[in-house]
Amino acid sequence: LRAMDTALQAWLARLDTLAGSAWTVAPPPDPAAPADAMHVELLRDGQPMARLALDGEGVRWHTPKDGAAWRLVLPPGQASGLRESLATALPR
Repeated sequence: LRAMDTALQAWLARLDTLAGSAWTVAPPPDPAAPADAMHVELLRDGQPMARLALDGEGVRWHTPKDGAAWRLVLPPGQASGLRESLATALPR
């Protein structure tokens, strides 16, 4: 766990810019999907506000409070670039 910092804020801003209005309602998670997705959980006061999963095709955004799930499909180059920039923004 760590506090929100400028690197993660910049990454979220990049995600927002790439997404624009392209979010769609996500289908239920596929249990057979590859397990190589990167996962990020955003908390407020210790409570989960959003869970993100980044895979080779884009991002799945889930809000546990209301159960909503959104999917952003990106071209492969943008999806991999987003994953790489997240890896840089997060501590090792």
